[in-house]
Amino acid sequence: MSNSNKEEIITRQVLDAHGRMDDLKEVRMRNVFDNRWRVNVWCYYEDPNLMSNLTRPSTIKYSYFIRVDDSGNIVHSDPELGTQSLAG
Repeated sequence: MSNSNKEEIITRQVLDAHGRMDDLKEVRMRNVFDNRWRVNVWCYYEDPNLMSNLTRPSTIKYSYFIRVDDSGNIVHSDPELGTQSLAG
């Protein structure tokens, strides 16, 4: 299975674990090695100091190091899916 197919499967599983997220911008991931992936969930946030409405700031709200099987199914996640990043 190609990495792009795995990305679609991983993204779906991560979003299913979180449920509806009104502030979601995107899910980015990279295969680090041997079916082990870094997955970052980017979300918008409000910045009261921002003087313009032209851009919406975003940050990594959730970050995971996951392991998947050959079909792209998540078999382990650190931290557990749904746990908010310390940075978020």
